Amino acid sequence: MEQAIIINGSPRVGANSDAIAAFAKKHFAEHGIDAVIYNIRDMKIHPCVGCDTCKGEPVCVFSDDATELITRLISAQRSLLVAPLYYTNLPGTVKVLIDRFYVNYDPWKYGGKRAPDPARRFGTVLTYGGSPEETALGAIELASYAWEDLGFGSREYVLCPMNIEKTSFSGNSEFQEETAGLVGWIAGAV
Repeated sequence: MEQAIIINGSPRVGANSDAIAAFAKKHFAEHGIDAVIYNIRDMKIHPCVGCDTCKGEPVCVFSDDATELITRLISAQRSLLVAPLYYTNLPGTVKVLIDRFYVNYDPWKYGGKRAPDPARRFGTVLTYGGSPEETALGAIELASYAWEDLGFGSREYVLCPMNIEKTSFSGNSEFQEETAGLVGWIAGAV
Protein backbone atom coordinates (compact mmCIF):
# COMPACT_ATOMS: atom_id res chain seq x y z
CA MET A 1 0.00 0.00 0.00
CA GLU A 2 1.28 3.48 -0.83
CA GLN A 3 2.10 5.84 2.01
CA ALA A 4 1.57 9.45 2.96
CA ILE A 5 3.21 11.35 5.79
CA ILE A 6 1.03 13.56 7.95
CA ILE A 7 2.86 15.95 10.25
CA ASN A 8 0.81 17.29 13.13
CA GLY A 9 2.55 20.47 14.24
CA SER A 10 0.29 21.33 17.15
CA PRO A 11 1.67 21.21 20.68
CA ARG A 12 -1.91 20.77 22.02
CA VAL A 13 -3.42 17.33 22.55
CA GLY A 14 -7.04 16.77 21.54
CA ALA A 15 -7.49 20.02 19.63
CA ASN A 16 -8.24 20.86 15.97
CA SER A 17 -4.93 19.63 14.51
CA ASP A 18 -5.40 16.19 16.07
CA ALA A 19 -8.92 16.00 14.62
CA ILE A 20 -7.70 17.14 11.19
CA ALA A 21 -4.80 14.65 11.15
CA ALA A 22 -7.14 11.77 12.07
CA PHE A 23 -9.69 12.94 9.49
CA ALA A 24 -6.97 13.09 6.80
CA LYS A 25 -5.63 9.64 7.71
CA LYS A 26 -9.15 8.21 7.29
CA HIS A 27 -9.58 9.91 3.91
CA PHE A 28 -6.16 8.78 2.67
CA ALA A 29 -7.23 5.20 3.50
CA GLU A 30 -10.34 5.68 1.34
CA HIS A 31 -7.93 6.35 -1.55
CA GLY A 32 -5.88 3.22 -0.78
CA ILE A 33 -3.07 5.13 0.91
CA ASP A 34 -1.70 4.29 4.33
CA ALA A 35 -0.98 7.55 6.13
CA VAL A 36 1.41 7.77 9.06
CA ILE A 37 0.86 10.60 11.55
CA TYR A 38 3.90 12.18 13.18
CA ASN A 39 2.97 14.32 16.18
CA ILE A 40 5.87 16.73 16.56
CA ARG A 41 4.99 17.31 20.23
CA ASP A 42 5.91 13.66 20.94
CA MET A 43 9.22 13.77 19.07
CA LYS A 44 12.70 14.61 20.24
CA ILE A 45 13.97 17.21 17.75
CA HIS A 46 17.10 19.17 18.52
CA PRO A 47 17.14 22.67 17.03
CA CYS A 48 19.63 23.47 14.29
CA VAL A 49 22.62 25.31 15.75
CA GLY A 50 23.93 26.60 12.41
CA CYS A 51 27.25 24.77 12.80
CA ASP A 52 27.40 24.08 9.02
CA THR A 53 28.88 20.62 9.61
CA CYS A 54 26.28 19.35 7.14
CA LYS A 55 27.79 21.52 4.41
CA GLY A 56 30.85 19.27 4.39
CA GLU A 57 28.90 16.03 4.72
CA PRO A 58 25.15 15.69 4.13
CA VAL A 59 24.59 14.52 7.70
CA CYS A 60 23.40 16.51 10.71
CA VAL A 61 25.48 16.42 13.90
CA PHE A 62 22.28 15.55 15.76
CA SER A 63 20.77 12.11 15.43
CA ASP A 64 17.21 12.33 16.71
CA ASP A 65 13.62 11.91 15.55
CA ALA A 66 14.06 14.65 12.93
CA THR A 67 16.74 12.60 11.17
CA GLU A 68 14.36 9.71 10.52
CA LEU A 69 11.40 11.94 9.66
CA ILE A 70 13.40 13.98 7.14
CA THR A 71 14.69 10.78 5.53
CA ARG A 72 11.10 9.54 5.20
CA LEU A 73 9.94 12.88 3.78
CA ILE A 74 12.70 12.82 1.15
CA SER A 75 11.48 9.45 -0.13
CA ALA A 76 7.74 10.17 0.24
CA GLN A 77 5.45 11.04 -2.66
CA ARG A 78 2.78 12.63 -0.45
CA SER A 79 2.87 14.77 2.65
CA LEU A 80 0.42 16.86 4.66
CA LEU A 81 1.28 19.42 7.32
CA VAL A 82 -1.45 20.25 9.82
CA ALA A 83 -0.82 23.09 12.26
CA PRO A 84 -2.35 26.00 14.10
CA LEU A 85 -1.14 29.51 13.43
CA TYR A 86 0.65 30.92 16.49
CA TYR A 87 1.28 34.61 16.64
CA THR A 88 1.20 35.04 12.86
CA ASN A 89 3.26 31.97 11.95
CA LEU A 90 3.76 28.24 12.27
CA PRO A 91 4.29 26.99 15.84
CA GLY A 92 7.89 26.93 17.05
CA THR A 93 7.87 23.11 17.02
CA VAL A 94 7.27 23.13 13.25
CA LYS A 95 9.89 25.82 12.66
CA VAL A 96 12.47 23.77 14.60
CA LEU A 97 11.77 20.82 12.26
CA ILE A 98 11.95 23.04 9.17
CA ASP A 99 15.29 24.46 10.31
CA ARG A 100 16.63 20.91 10.34
CA PHE A 101 15.80 20.63 6.61
CA TYR A 102 18.93 22.78 6.17
CA VAL A 103 20.99 19.58 6.00
CA ASN A 104 19.42 19.01 2.58
CA TYR A 105 19.75 22.55 1.28
CA ASP A 106 22.87 23.56 -0.53
CA PRO A 107 22.52 24.46 -4.19
CA TRP A 108 26.30 24.33 -4.68
CA LYS A 109 26.88 20.69 -3.78
CA TYR A 110 25.43 17.26 -4.51
CA GLY A 111 24.92 18.23 -8.15
CA GLY A 112 22.80 21.26 -7.31
CA LYS A 113 19.56 21.89 -5.49
CA ARG A 114 17.11 18.98 -5.46
CA ALA A 115 14.72 19.60 -8.33
CA PRO A 116 11.08 19.72 -7.24
CA ASP A 117 9.10 16.84 -8.74
CA PRO A 118 5.54 17.81 -9.75
CA ALA A 119 4.41 14.23 -9.02
CA ARG A 120 5.31 14.70 -5.34
CA ARG A 121 2.40 16.45 -3.62
CA PHE A 122 2.42 18.51 -0.43
CA GLY A 123 -0.57 20.01 1.33
CA THR A 124 -1.02 22.25 4.33
CA VAL A 125 -4.03 22.76 6.59
CA LEU A 126 -3.77 25.74 8.93
CA THR A 127 -6.20 26.67 11.68
CA TYR A 128 -6.19 30.15 13.15
CA GLY A 129 -8.21 32.68 15.06
CA GLY A 130 -8.31 36.40 14.43
CA SER A 131 -5.21 36.80 12.26
CA PRO A 132 -5.67 38.22 8.76
CA GLU A 133 -5.54 35.74 5.88
CA GLU A 134 -2.32 37.35 4.58
CA THR A 135 -0.61 36.18 7.78
CA ALA A 136 -1.69 32.60 7.16
CA LEU A 137 -0.46 32.81 3.56
CA GLY A 138 3.01 33.76 4.85
CA ALA A 139 3.07 30.57 6.92
CA ILE A 140 1.90 28.58 3.88
CA GLU A 141 4.79 30.03 1.84
CA LEU A 142 7.34 29.11 4.52
CA ALA A 143 6.11 25.50 4.61
CA SER A 144 5.89 25.28 0.81
CA TYR A 145 9.43 26.58 0.38
CA ALA A 146 10.76 24.09 2.94
CA TRP A 147 8.98 21.07 1.40
CA GLU A 148 10.12 22.18 -2.07
CA ASP A 149 13.70 21.82 -0.81
CA LEU A 150 12.82 18.19 -0.04
CA GLY A 151 11.70 17.73 -3.65
CA PHE A 152 7.93 18.29 -3.41
CA GLY A 153 6.91 20.05 -6.59
CA SER A 154 3.12 20.45 -6.24
CA ARG A 155 1.38 22.08 -3.32
CA GLU A 156 -2.07 23.14 -2.19
CA TYR A 157 -3.54 24.33 1.09
CA VAL A 158 -6.69 24.75 3.14
CA LEU A 159 -7.17 27.64 5.56
CA CYS A 160 -9.54 27.17 8.49
CA PRO A 161 -10.00 30.66 9.97
CA MET A 162 -11.77 31.48 13.20
CA ASN A 163 -11.10 28.06 14.75
CA ILE A 164 -10.80 29.43 18.26
CA GLU A 165 -12.46 26.51 20.02
CA LYS A 166 -10.41 23.32 20.37
CA THR A 167 -13.12 21.30 18.61
CA SER A 168 -14.14 23.72 15.85
CA PHE A 169 -13.03 21.43 13.00
CA SER A 170 -15.17 18.49 14.15
CA GLY A 171 -18.35 20.54 13.79
CA ASN A 172 -17.53 22.39 10.57
CA SER A 173 -18.64 20.54 7.42
CA GLU A 174 -17.17 23.25 5.14
CA PHE A 175 -13.63 22.80 6.51
CA GLN A 176 -14.07 19.02 6.49
CA GLU A 177 -15.12 19.07 2.83
CA GLU A 178 -12.17 21.30 1.88
CA THR A 179 -9.76 19.06 3.79
CA ALA A 180 -11.18 15.91 2.17
CA GLY A 181 -10.69 17.59 -1.23
CA LEU A 182 -7.08 18.42 -0.36
CA VAL A 183 -6.41 14.83 0.73
CA GLY A 184 -7.96 13.59 -2.53
CA TRP A 185 -5.67 15.92 -4.48
CA ILE A 186 -2.59 14.75 -2.56
CA ALA A 187 -3.67 11.14 -3.16
CA GLY A 188 -3.87 11.86 -6.88
CA ALA A 189 -7.60 11.23 -7.10
CA VAL A 190 -8.47 14.79 -8.11
